[in-house]
Amino acid sequence: MKKIISVLVLISLINFYPTWAFAEVTTSSLGEIEPTEETIQSESGSEHTEIQRVVTKISSEEMTASSDDETANPMSEEAEPMERDSIIAGGWSTPHIVYKTYVQDLGWQKLVTDGATSGTVGKGKAILGKDMYFHGGGPGINQWIETGFHLADYGWDSDRAIYEEVLGQRFKKRLEAVHYTLVGTTLSRYNLYYRVHVQNFGWMGWAKNGEPAGTEGYGYRVEAMQVCFVPKNKPAPGSTANAFKKMPKLNYRANIQGAGWQNYVRNGKTSGAVGRGLRMEGLQAKIADYPSTGSVEYQAYIQNTGWQGWKANGATSGSVGKQLRIEAVRFRLTGRLGEEFDIYYRVYVEGTGWLDWAKNGAAAGTKGFAYRSEGIQIKLVKKGTTAPGKTQSSFFERIASERYFPKDVH
Repeated sequence: MKKIISVLVLISLINFYPTWAFAEVTTSSLGEIEPTEETIQSESGSEHTEIQRVVTKISSEEMTASSDDETANPMSEEAEPMERDSIIAGGWSTPHIVYKTYVQDLGWQKLVTDGATSGTVGKGKAILGKDMYFHGGGPGINQWIETGFHLADYGWDSDRAIYEEVLGQRFKKRLEAVHYTLVGTTLSRYNLYYRVHVQNFGWMGWAKNGEPAGTEGYGYRVEAMQVCFVPKNKPAPGSTANAFKKMPKLNYRANIQGAGWQNYVRNGKTSGAVGRGLRMEGLQAKIADYPSTGSVEYQAYIQNTGWQGWKANGATSGSVGKQLRIEAVRFRLTGRLGEEFDIYYRVYVEGTGWLDWAKNGAAAGTKGFAYRSEGIQIKLVKKGTTAPGKTQSSFFERIASERYFPKDVH
């Protein structure tokens, strides 16, 4: 009778959550888990086949035995699947999270559980895939985990098929952030905590219950992760500060002779009319998606006028409608924004082309040559990282009667 009940419990669990996968785990194994012959992997839908194999074995061999045969060895080869699956299905009151990652150049890593590290640290390897499931929580559990992910040049999504195709093996997009959400009511007494190790940042803070973990907009890869359940009456497993960092957006645009204001662009893209012989007459720039203090300030050097005062928050710098060219520019960041980031910018100059990058208030362009600026590019770069290009020749000034043209040095 006990064996029949165990089988029914297992079948009930399969019906409740058909995408579960089971690994051989005990309540004392809180570190790495080596897959065994009995481990039921989650790749390629093999969990359904393996679970069905266990149920079939129990039905055909165990349930035909005499119900009054109390002398059978409970640890015999025939009884072992029943014993193990009975423990997994109904014997645990505490849930355990089990997971593994697919690492660039290294493939699938070992299964780990309950806050252990999966992935690599300090090797410069990106996570290209992951598998996650859990054990325990009591019989009749009705619970699962929904995954959201942010991919480089793709954005946020939660579709597993897209995850496997776009992130994993076909397009190999870089994983930059994740969020995990418990769905159902069985584990309502627990929080699901997770954190990731990110290129150039290291370990981020702990996020929980659907909060994002990682970065967005920096172009940094996730290299490792840790996941665990924590009772809701217990504190987080560590600091929750800076679990997720989103790159602020610097939006900018130019006013062009005869064409007016261009659309806003960002991330180093060109605003202007490069190579068309049209002058820039005005500039606007503003910051978005930055939760802390700070702004972008800018000023233009105008034909027959000189340097204007500093502008900010989308105000116009230049002389729109006066048919005067912008010859040079300066940009700088204020507040916390300026402590975290450098601002780089360069201009396209008449007869010369793109000059090198200037940063943080230095001049970019020309002065005293009567050359028009035709286009501009601007980038925010996290402090401590490299410039987007050369920085040696970003500004040229004509002094007295000296004929020194920027094109002479290119």
